[in-house]
Amino acid sequence: MMNNINTKLRTLRELHNYKQDYVATVLGITQSGYAKIENGDIGNVSLKYLQKLAKLYELNLEQLLDWNGKINIDTINGVGVNQDTMHLHIPADERIIELEEKVEKLLKMVSK
Repeated sequence: MMNNINTKLRTLRELHNYKQDYVATVLGITQSGYAKIENGDIGNVSLKYLQKLAKLYELNLEQLLDWNGKINIDTINGVGVNQDTMHLHIPADERIIELEEKVEKLLKMVSK
């Protein structure tokens, strides 16, 4: 079980395939400032940042703070995740087909 917010934030960022500089931009801080948060160099993360991070990861603040390392949602960025191992379980070929179908639907909507 994850027991500190720093590890939780790093894991969430990695699961969403975000780079530290992207998350830092969302928070309005530098990449090195955000790295300090993930590394535990900053003792307490401000409530303002926690609220922004919860929004970024589509969680409420309670979910972010209580999150135990298991995904309580069915997907992250549309990719299925196994809750216990956090491994992707949609083969790449299926994912490509799924994305192609979404693009086709969007193109039809735009052309109307």
